[in-house]
Amino acid sequence: MGKLFDDKVRNNLEYAPHKKYSTFEFYDNSAIEEFVTARDKLNCWFSNYPDIEKKQLRREFQSNFDSAFFELFIHEPFIRLGFTLTVHPTVLSSTNKPDFLAKKGEVEIYLEARLATDESNEDRSLKSKRELIYDTINQLICPNYWISIEEIDFLSNNQAKLNKIKKFLQYEINQRELQWGVTISGDYYRREENYISYIDENIKIVVSLFPCSIERSRPIGSYLGGSFMGGCEESIRSAIKDKAYKYGNLVTV
Repeated sequence: MGKLFDDKVRNNLEYAPHKKYSTFEFYDNSAIEEFVTARDKLNCWFSNYPDIEKKQLRREFQSNFDSAFFELFIHEPFIRLGFTLTVHPTVLSSTNKPDFLAKKGEVEIYLEARLATDESNEDRSLKSKRELIYDTINQLICPNYWISIEEIDFLSNNQAKLNKIKKFLQYEINQRELQWGVTISGDYYRREENYISYIDENIKIVVSLFPCSIERSRPIGSYLGGSFMGGCEESIRSAIKDKAYKYGNLVTV
C-alpha cells in the first residue's frame, strides 16, 4: 500500500456536514483546494511510514481520524531528525505497546500519541445534538438571506423532531421571502434582521435572517457564540499519568 488517499477523480466542492460524514471520507472525496493540499501533505507523510504498518494506520484513519493523524504527525518530525522508528515496539516491563520507539545513536525514546480534550461525555453528547440541528437547518432553502443561530435549548433528553423543525422553519422563511422580497442594503453590512422561534416539548430554537448577496452552498451564516476560559491542562496531565503507568519503568539507569 503506497498512499493514504488513492489517486482518483474528485469533484466534490461541498464542505462536510457536521454529522453523517466521516473525516476520512470527506478528505478522500473533496476537490476543494485547501483540502487537496492537506491530502497531498498527508500522503507525503504516509510515504515515510513503515510499509508493513500502513494498512493498519489507514484503517485507523478511517475509524478514528484525529488519533491516527497525531500518530502520523509525531512520526514525521522524528524521521526528519534522523531517528529510526519502530511502530508498536515490545516493552519488557509491560504487555502494552507504545506507539513508537525512536532510536538515533545511543538515544532511545518511547513515543505515545494521545488525543486529550476537556470535553466530558455530557459535553460531547450536547455537541452531537447541536450538530444534528445545524445540519437540519443547513438543508433549508433560503436563497436571499443568511441564517444566524441565536439560541438552541434542549428541553428534554428526547431526540428533537428534525423533520418537524425543518418544515416549520422552511415555511416561516418562505413567508418572509414573500413579505420582504430581496431587501439587500447598499453597503451590505447593515443587516435587516427578523427572528423566527420554534419550540416544542423537546427543544427551543431561535434564528434570525439577514440579507445575503453572494452565492453559497449553505444558508447558516453564524453559529451559536460562546467563550472558553483556560486550556486542556487537566486533560493533558491526566492523559500523561494514564499512559505513563501502562508501561512500567522505561528509564535505564
